[in-house]
Amino acid sequence: MGKYDVNYTLFNSRLIPPFMRNQTVIGFINIIGVGVQSVHQLFLDFVADKEVEKYTTGQTYLLERYLNYVFDRSQKRIYIKHVEEVAEYDFLVSENQRADYDYLYSENHLPEGYIYLLGEGNRNLDVDFLVYVPATILALSEAQLRANLLKYKLAGKRYKFVSI
Repeated sequence: MGKYDVNYTLFNSRLIPPFMRNQTVIGFINIIGVGVQSVHQLFLDFVADKEVEKYTTGQTYLLERYLNYVFDRSQKRIYIKHVEEVAEYDFLVSENQRADYDYLYSENHLPEGYIYLLGEGNRNLDVDFLVYVPATILALSEAQLRANLLKYKLAGKRYKFVSI
C-alpha cells in the first residue's frame, strides 16, 4: 500500500458508532463516500504527476522523458537533438603582426602575419535545439508542448519543433 492509500469500506464503517452499525447504514455511508473516493483518486493522480515533475530538469534526457510521459506515453517518439554551431572563420592578413599564436589551438598553426575573426554571417543562430514531435501530437497540442518546454528549459535556449 502506498503513502496515501485508504481502505474506504473499513474507514466508513469505523465512522459509525458500534450500536448503529448494520448493513443499511454502512451501505448508505458507502454511497455518500463515493464522492470522497473520486476526489481522493484525483488527488492520487495529481501526486503521481508531481512526483514525475519533481525529478524533471532542463537536461535533455530528463526533458525528453517528461515530454514522452505527458504527450506520448505508449510509443515514446518525442526526442531532442542539439544543433551544432556551424562557424566559419575569416582569416585576414595583418601588417607587421607578431607571430605569437599561443592562444590558438596547437594543431591549427597559421602562417605568420595572419589573424582570424569569427564570420558573423555564417553562424547558425536560429535555434539551440530541435524537438522532434509526431505530426499528430504537434497538431493537437503544440501550445501545451511549448508551455512544458518553457517551464523546464534553460533560460536563453531557443528551440524549434520539427514534425516527424
